[in-house]
Amino acid sequence: MNRLRVLWFVEHLARELDVACAVKCLAESRYPVKIEIRHIYIHALEALGQKAPQVIVHPFFYFAEGALGTELYVKAWPRALHFNLAWEELFYAANARIKGPSDEFAKMHVLHHAWGAFYQHFLMAHGVPPKHIFVNGNPAYQLYKPPYSQACPSRDELAKRHGIDPDLPWVFIPENYRWAFTPDSKLQKIADSKEHMEQLTQMKEYCARSLTVLMGWCNDLASSGGLAIILRPRPATNTQLMLSFLEKAVGKAANGFYIFKDGTVREWIIASDVVMSSFSTSLIEASIAGKPIYMIEPVAMPDGLQSTWYEHVERIKTQSEFEQAGRHGLKSNNWRNLSDWAHAEMLAKGDPIRGLSDWIGKLATGRDKTMTKLLPQGLFQRARDWMGGGRFRRSENLIPVNRDTHEGDEFTQEDVEARVKTWRGLLVPDLTEACVKG
Repeated sequence: MNRLRVLWFVEHLARELDVACAVKCLAESRYPVKIEIRHIYIHALEALGQKAPQVIVHPFFYFAEGALGTELYVKAWPRALHFNLAWEELFYAANARIKGPSDEFAKMHVLHHAWGAFYQHFLMAHGVPPKHIFVNGNPAYQLYKPPYSQACPSRDELAKRHGIDPDLPWVFIPENYRWAFTPDSKLQKIADSKEHMEQLTQMKEYCARSLTVLMGWCNDLASSGGLAIILRPRPATNTQLMLSFLEKAVGKAANGFYIFKDGTVREWIIASDVVMSSFSTSLIEASIAGKPIYMIEPVAMPDGLQSTWYEHVERIKTQSEFEQAGRHGLKSNNWRNLSDWAHAEMLAKGDPIRGLSDWIGKLATGRDKTMTKLLPQGLFQRARDWMGGGRFRRSENLIPVNRDTHEGDEFTQEDVEARVKTWRGLLVPDLTEACVKG
């Protein structure tokens, strides 16, 4: 039996690789499918050298023509089924206007993964047909539940690895002040109007001011002793940029104040006692893990950053509130409202990881003919037109990799196999259906 060939692209290792490897483990154990996992930029040359895939899983897909990486793979494999895994679906006011599918290819010739009805409606409002939307749930949130959560290193392991006292309370801060580090030139490129540019500039100023205040709060609380504060930069923010920001804001970090990006947000949330952040969706993840959660808001948040889910999170607006939450918020159950909301909106259809593996399995076994007919013949001609009428040549693969925004995103096929082996030990014994041999 021929196996369905799936090429699964990852952008940020810590955010995406565990889900990709878990789906690979489950799908290959049950269906005639072969999933190859590659980095969308770093592994482009190796990926293009492989046999043409039948399904390509993209970490994002806003438009095709002119999109770094995305356009290259559409040109190389116009007959493949392109699937947008959509790793960003919860938006605030300002980025919602730039995150929707914006060209005909993305709207009419791509299948989109949705965490819930809210994103399904968002896609439909941007012109995506309902039959092109797979509503399945958020697979990353499922990783907080057993047996998946058993794959995380223990608190003692993390403590030993990073020199943190395991007996102290751990306050974990997965920050998301992304706009503080965005160059004005990029803001100008993103902005679709003068009003939007003013909104983006206001957001940048807010993030820079808020992060400066937060650095001072963290340093003061850490220097007073009795706890550990662990600040983790977001995936696309380089650690050295954050350390430079710290130096300008407060000078040298106090003992007990740690800044690094090692490991996943998930393993640190599970190991920590209290989770605080800005407007990061990691607060939602922490609520699913049952951790006390607080949204840090030392400066009034501008309208462009507002989102409806914030109403379920307790706010921290002063330094005394920050200290109180860090020292005495350990036994709070203030996570329940946000957790209930997240389960209702994004985990209402069962295990999304098994949902993805079963969807791929339906394609592999021919049980879902609709998805294999998404691409009309006219698309192939457009793909050739984008190539100037010539054949695509794999030697022309020239995707620049920004090592600052993709810090720590390197992985090898040996790394993939090691993670798949871990998942196999946790997940495959639980399978109730017989494996399908290919």
